[in-house]
Amino acid sequence: MATNPTEEALHAAIVETIHRARHPLTTEEITRALARPARDPDTRRALRQLVTLGILHSCPRHRYWDRDEVQVHLEHARGLIAKKPMTRAQLTQALGRLGTGASKSWRERIFNQLKEEVGVYVWPRVGVYRSDRLSTRPPELELYLKKARREFAVVSKRLEGVGVSRLALLEALVGEGGLPQPGLREPPGPASQPETVRPPRARPAPTGEADLDFQREVAEELVFAWQDAEVEAARQSLSRILVNLGAERLGAVGEEVSFDGTVHRSADDLFPGDPARIVEPGWTMIRSGRARLLAKAEVTDAGSA
Repeated sequence: MATNPTEEALHAAIVETIHRARHPLTTEEITRALARPARDPDTRRALRQLVTLGILHSCPRHRYWDRDEVQVHLEHARGLIAKKPMTRAQLTQALGRLGTGASKSWRERIFNQLKEEVGVYVWPRVGVYRSDRLSTRPPELELYLKKARREFAVVSKRLEGVGVSRLALLEALVGEGGLPQPGLREPPGPASQPETVRPPRARPAPTGEADLDFQREVAEELVFAWQDAEVEAARQSLSRILVNLGAERLGAVGEEVSFDGTVHRSADDLFPGDPARIVEPGWTMIRSGRARLLAKAEVTDAGSA
């Protein structure tokens, strides 16, 4: 703390000088900017005291500011990646335009720190982007699945020509057994031998948000196939795959519930809270503590029964 009027005046002059600055200042810059002459040793001592008191912040390369330089850059970086995903090089260059005088290597570390924040998503490299990008939004799956979908369509068409159904290919895609032998078709349904129920296979834990999103995307495709399946054996097979992916049934056939439009669908004129009966279960998936609705349960008016 300042112990005499002269020190108090010097402290006040330094704080005022730094407050007017748009970027951190060195000791020499502060000394030159003071209205009343001061010696560098006096300025340095006053700066140390002001930092200790929490009035000023010490910045890299012996610079001082009345703002936390790290937080200033992080706040600006959050705004930048909220507008569009950015690579390390793009973010480092954009932060340089703040004009704070921070070095390139120091600004690059802001990317690493931002990467660990809650609410910041990593977009893995794809297409022309040869390095990861950061964004405040989850990765746009279409960017990553576009090529895979084209390849799946080509492979599916080729295999259908030799008797391998799209369902069998989907099973192989999510790891449920191997492809059937070429030339062999799916059993026709109830008349065929009952399938042997295999225990769920242990699956490795997803390594990141992109993996979880991919699993949800596959699960949605499987739910659509499950809803369209006319053969019970195919439905049972798809159900096992969905369960292995971590999906859960939403309700059971015949179960009486109160109608809730967020999880139920119906052709009847039902209002929230009306008695309803499930005619087809829905599906949901829980990952990282968050529930994702894959398909609503179909219900009918239980009051008219």
